[in-house]
Amino acid sequence: MEMEKRLYEAALEGNVSSLKAIIQEDPLILDRISSTFYQDTPLHIAILRGHLEFARAVLSSNPRLATECDLLGHLPLHVASTKGHIEIIHELVRVSLSSCLARSKDGKLPLHLAISKGVRVEVVRELAQACPESMQSRVDRGDTVLHLCVKYENLDAIQVILEVLNGENDGNNLLNVRNEDGNTILHLAALQRHLEVFLFP
Repeated sequence: MEMEKRLYEAALEGNVSSLKAIIQEDPLILDRISSTFYQDTPLHIAILRGHLEFARAVLSSNPRLATECDLLGHLPLHVASTKGHIEIIHELVRVSLSSCLARSKDGKLPLHLAISKGVRVEVVRELAQACPESMQSRVDRGDTVLHLCVKYENLDAIQVILEVLNGENDGNNLLNVRNEDGNTILHLAALQRHLEVFLFP
């Protein structure tokens, strides 16, 4: 248990040299570790703190941890998307592209979380380009990613998503999709007085 404690302390500090020393002493420690002992894995902790190099070192030693959930059902990519750590997102997507389509316990994909938390639009672009399929996925009440953009007042993300779709029919279709309440994004924009949405192509 002492070794695990040292590992978690290294994750909190982002101390890569401590991580390497721990792995040298116990080469299987990252294989045994899971969120059953702690609420988060060392990778989740490093991501919460924004420790890119530590996250890279963990992924290099054990890429499986990219698909390990914390106790809230969040993969590391959910956490990185919520926090807006674009470099870490890039690493996680490289290791586990399928994580882009993984739903958290509340049914959200990493892209949905990035939009709802209002992180930098570069994060939305990175996730949308990595997995265009995620832009077609709906959340509760049938909301699309564009509905979420309006609901969470992340209007810059609308432009990014339309750019990624690059004027394809998918973009036009998304603009006209109705949620379970019968609202398109234009209906929502009018209800919430976001008139600038009407200027999007």
